[in-house]
Amino acid sequence: MVKGKGIKGHLLTAVICGLLMMQSVNAQETKDTVNPPLSAAADTTGNSVYNGKADNLKIGFVNIRKLMAQAPQLKTIQENLAKEFEKENQAIISLRSEIAKLSAQYDEKADKNRQTTLQKAINDKQREVAQLQQRLQDAYSLSRNEALGKLQTLIVSMVAKVSQERQLDIVLNNTGVIYVSSRIDITPAVFAYLAEQTID
Repeated sequence: MVKGKGIKGHLLTAVICGLLMMQSVNAQETKDTVNPPLSAAADTTGNSVYNGKADNLKIGFVNIRKLMAQAPQLKTIQENLAKEFEKENQAIISLRSEIAKLSAQYDEKADKNRQTTLQKAINDKQREVAQLQQRLQDAYSLSRNEALGKLQTLIVSMVAKVSQERQLDIVLNNTGVIYVSSRIDITPAVFAYLAEQTID
């Protein structure tokens, strides 16, 4: 009789535990139904976007750094800068050639007065080259930054174009993003539009 009661007690405990586990599972399922997780989904145009069901946000990603580094307009920018400052570059090259000739004359066995004159001429030419280089560097940096600013503005406009076509609510860039799925990466589409554009 004692053993029988022990078996019944164990069975009753097992039944109670089973009921508690079922209640816990049902409660979790109810919670998941009320607060569903965010999921990746495709929009009506077939473009993959990240769709948060809670607020219906469509999110995209673009790698601005990659677009700036690989933009086809960079070649045009470099060519334009080379033409713009060709005269200054030639002037520096010419001065360096003159310095080399004066240095060669100085190395020859000349009298002291001649060496003093040559040394002064070399020093003057070197100062002139340094001044020209500094002015060239400042002007070059200014023009380059202006051209890159135009390129960045063009890239942003292409990002806006793709975003509007895909009806995206938010577009993230590579700053602060650790991982992104290729399903929401619009960088290739932006690059395709960018390749069709020209820059002055």
